[in-house]
Amino acid sequence: MSLQFLDICQLFEQLSSLKSPESRELNLQEWFKQHQSSIQRRGAPALALLSCLFPEKRADRVYALRTKQLEHMVTKAACLGHSRVSELRRLQGRNGIDFASAAQQVLSATDDFSNPPRSLTVEEVDHTLDRLASTCVFPSPKLQGSITIGYIEAFDELLPVSPPPNLERSLKESARAEIEPCFGTMIGLQELGKTRSIQHCCQLASHKEVSVQRKYDGEYCQIHISRTHSQHHITIFSKNGRDSTMDRVGVHNTIK
Repeated sequence: MSLQFLDICQLFEQLSSLKSPESRELNLQEWFKQHQSSIQRRGAPALALLSCLFPEKRADRVYALRTKQLEHMVTKAACLGHSRVSELRRLQGRNGIDFASAAQQVLSATDDFSNPPRSLTVEEVDHTLDRLASTCVFPSPKLQGSITIGYIEAFDELLPVSPPPNLERSLKESARAEIEPCFGTMIGLQELGKTRSIQHCCQLASHKEVSVQRKYDGEYCQIHISRTHSQHHITIFSKNGRDSTMDRVGVHNTIK
């Protein structure tokens, strides 16, 4: 059975109502246990779930939509008439609530839910977001290509786990043997902190294992070069993970 997108929405609503980090963590663990049978750990379903849980990690998805554009698309898709559109704008202006909350209020007050439509799956929503991002000029060429030929490429992703402390090191070693860098997939950057002095540096490091980088002037990028591809053998990623190969076409000859 596929995981329903409604389950994700309910999870976020529950987490937003909880105040302490401990209660949120317990709620999250209980949610994963409850939906264990519906969660797939490999392929497109796993990617869809992780994309919904961590949308900010999908730097390849760029929508370039302003609030007014999104409002027009939603009102058209929901077949909202003039009066309901006016009510939608009034709620945003008077109460200062966000567009999503205002749309929910308008639809809840006027639509008939006695015969609710079929619930959408996480994969269906994820595919829709891919198609929406593919219409923009900024997303990853790989994303645009996957939509053009009518399929979503499957990726193996790791879902969050909570192993016992005594197994963490051995599990990390096992994972390293299975996961290898590959051309065209950006290697994630670790979180870096800026220090103001040696004392500040020692305070941040404390007893942790850390790495140190010298900061140079200029813009960070990650360059992938494949010696086996005759075409498109250079891929350049910007710091936020976006495919910027064509944006930096001026340095291609220098790299070659």
